[in-house]
Amino acid sequence: MKRSRSAASTRTSCVNSVEFRLVDRRVGEAGTAVFTESDVEAARICGLLRRFGVEPRNLRMTRSAVEREAAVIEQATAPALRSPHPERREQGERQVLDLGALISSLFQLLLLKDMRALVR
Repeated sequence: MKRSRSAASTRTSCVNSVEFRLVDRRVGEAGTAVFTESDVEAARICGLLRRFGVEPRNLRMTRSAVEREAAVIEQATAPALRSPHPERREQGERQVLDLGALISSLFQLLLLKDMRALVR
């Protein structure tokens, strides 16, 4: 019973998170919502954040920040990704992953710095 309650809770979190663009809404063949593993994990994290009083609506700025960073990555890698040469496109795909990892690391370091300032 606990597992089905957890699954229902996660599904509810997914549906609630769609409104604030934290997960994508896809419709399956039967007309029901379909969520990827990433969507389910994002919804699970939203559920955990809810325990601290952080609602999906409070995370809109996080989604906006991610979209801005993705735009930076797109701008930096667009020439390679649009290349007619397969090896250049592959290089662009690697650059997307590398830039994403670097930006994620920087974001985490900056967040940790600001969190330390909160507890001083």
